[in-house]
This record gives sequence, structure tokens and C-alpha cells, in this order.
Amino acid sequence: MVNEVSMACKKEGVRFGIYLSPWDRNSAVYAKPEYISYYRDQLSELITNYGPVSELWFDGANGGIGYYGGANERCEISQDYYDWANTVNLARSLQDDELVVFSDAGPDIRWVGNEQGWAGETNCYPMDPDSCLIRRPGYKKIIGAGMELGSDWIPSKVDVSIRPIGSIMSQKIPW
Repeated sequence: MVNEVSMACKKEGVRFGIYLSPWDRNSAVYAKPEYISYYRDQLSELITNYGPVSELWFDGANGGIGYYGGANERCEISQDYYDWANTVNLARSLQDDELVVFSDAGPDIRWVGNEQGWAGETNCYPMDPDSCLIRRPGYKKIIGAGMELGSDWIPSKVDVSIRPIGSIMSQKIPW
């Protein structure tokens, strides 16, 4: 299926991007050290077997209560568990210079802080990436607004959930 989408994009002159959720609740090794190799193997396959990839989308994944590899349990994930710097380096080593990476705090594009499709009234592109790490107090405000005098140029991207519109519109935007 990935190949079919990649070929369709190529045929129509549309750049191809990949979303690979790091939160694989089906994996029996999720939240264990060996999961990172498993995840990176999936990533390597996706970005080497289907032509040029222009955007790579890493979503947040913070554990919680649920079924992990068939077991109903609470799973706690630390900030450094995914080792994103090395995962991004791997992706860049397997693609050309045009690859942009989206995740909560970048490195190239950052999450806007909600899935209702709204950006804050002020949305500065610069920011300090360490200031908006998930679970850091106030990160949603920082990630949604950026920082006028931030150290890195990381524009935000607005995404919208596929949940029913009523549930989205009833949620309050945090700023």
C-alpha cells in the first residue's frame, strides 16, 4: 500500500511524506529498550524502499493506560526513551537534503499544540526547542505561539484530527 501511494504521488507530481507513529501498542516490546531498534528498522524500510520522502512525521507518544502487546497496563515513557536525535540522524542519512521532519518540537516543523486546526493569534516561527518538550510545564502555550526571540527557526504546522467535528469544535483552545 505504501508503494501504491508513493507511485501515485510521483505520477501526479506531489511530494511524498510518511507518518510513522512511535506509539505501537501492538508490539510486545513497546516501552522496552529493544523497541527503538524495531522502530528504526520500520523507519529505514519506509524511507529507503518507496522513493524520495519529502516529509517525515513523528507523532507524540507518551504511554499511559492501555493494551500494550496484548497486556492491559500502564506504560510510562521518559522524555529520552525515543532518542529522537539519533532517529532523525538515521532518517537524514537515508534521504536527501530536502527531507523535513515534523514532531512536537521540530527539528524542522513543530506541532501547533492542538488538533482542532487552529494556530494562536501570534505564531512566531522562532523558538527554543527544549522549551516545548511534551510534559514540560506550559509547553502547549509555547509550542502554539513560538518565541519571538527563539534560538531556532521552526515553523508550526496545523493538523486536524479525524474525530467527529462536534468533538473538535467543543474543545477549548489553550490560548
